[in-house]
Amino acid sequence: MLIASLLVVLAVVGLSVTAPAPAEAAPTVVVSITIDDGFQTAWSVRPELRKYGMHATFYVNSGKLHQPGRLTVAQVQQLSADGNEIGGHSVTHPNIANLDAPEAKRQICNDRVALAGMLGTAPTDFAYPYGAYTPETEAIVVGCGYNSARRVGGIASQFCGPACPDAESIPPANPYAIRTGVSVVPSTAPNAPEDQVRAALAHGGGWLVFVFHAYCDGCSGIAVNPANFDHLLSWLKSMHRKGVAVETVHQVVGGPVRPLVAGPAPRASAVLLNPSLQTPGTGAVAPDNEHSFCWEQAAYGDNTATFARVPDGHDGHPADQITVSQYATGDAKVLVRQDLGTCSIPVTAGQQFTLSAWVKSTARTRLVAFYRQPSGAWTYGAGSPSVSGTATWHKLTYTAPPVPANAVRMSFGVAVTSVGTATVDDFAIATATPANTVAESNRARLIAISGMVIVAVGIVLFWFRRRATRQ
Repeated sequence: MLIASLLVVLAVVGLSVTAPAPAEAAPTVVVSITIDDGFQTAWSVRPELRKYGMHATFYVNSGKLHQPGRLTVAQVQQLSADGNEIGGHSVTHPNIANLDAPEAKRQICNDRVALAGMLGTAPTDFAYPYGAYTPETEAIVVGCGYNSARRVGGIASQFCGPACPDAESIPPANPYAIRTGVSVVPSTAPNAPEDQVRAALAHGGGWLVFVFHAYCDGCSGIAVNPANFDHLLSWLKSMHRKGVAVETVHQVVGGPVRPLVAGPAPRASAVLLNPSLQTPGTGAVAPDNEHSFCWEQAAYGDNTATFARVPDGHDGHPADQITVSQYATGDAKVLVRQDLGTCSIPVTAGQQFTLSAWVKSTARTRLVAFYRQPSGAWTYGAGSPSVSGTATWHKLTYTAPPVPANAVRMSFGVAVTSVGTATVDDFAIATATPANTVAESNRARLIAISGMVIVAVGIVLFWFRRRATRQ
């Protein structure tokens, strides 16, 4: 009665009583926005994140930065300065599960070392390229100093049916195989991430990691539509008072910044490994599976290619086969694995090599060479002219130009540049004698011969003069 009278008095004198604001619900679902591969389009995500006051985890490949279509080091540094997390994703994005242990360590550890050099602090979280991992690769990630590693799938989504849980636990059940929810591609329903958040809220909460790659409207088969992305962030912002928070992977996993660990030194020998393709590949996990150990398959441009390991090689042992069923541009090739040190060939600037391979084909083929920079990036170097195929085995030979400056390793192989099939086998590489060295050698030989002739003539003249004197 007294309180009611007091409220009446306050109303009469013109004062108001404001009810306390409702308390925000403690977050029961944490969402992490993860953006893989460091595509240049990811830079356009930055204003979207700033617009909604959110931060994401960008998993980047240190060896691909500054390449066409990729982020620059300065952009990665700015994303970090904004408060986003920069995580490791390997140097060049191979399928880690297919690699031998030393190469896997180089890919994972050296990527972390390179990113630390760019950022001034070492990354704490890693994402497996293609989501491919094994117990052995988990152990390598631990040894390289990471606190976590993210796979792809495992939570009820387009990649995992209703039998899977509705969210990852906090802390995660296995921090080195963190399960993810929706991986957004053009065919993903726009409301799929929202539905997954609602399901997690209805079943006790947890952690939802969403996977994104490119950011554009229809420019890639792994892109998110910008309007859909903006809608998702806006919706997540509106759900903040209902128990939904957006945090980076590091904010969820936590842990200290552990010391840097470098991968093992690369192979120093220039001997070509498995040149006759007799040893089968180390892994069968697609993509990037090797049909023959230390030899990879690759294609670029507008063409359709398939690869196979076949029994009828040049000397009767297995070989690799390339089949191009549709061709407009580019090529399809079998070449020395473009790695950091197990299979690729160590080189120094100025060296020159003669490359060769045996080929039987119905397509046009050529020899091509690639070089790796210290950062880990591989670039095309040179190639021979394409030649028509023959029904019988023939040897392709090509002396490549001198190794360019800053190149530290080399890869070469046979490329198909038309519709048809090519079986390739018995590769070889030999040190070539540069043309100027040959010329100098010939010049020196000519001078030596000339000198010998002059001496011989002198001796003959001396003999005749002496004989004439005696007579």
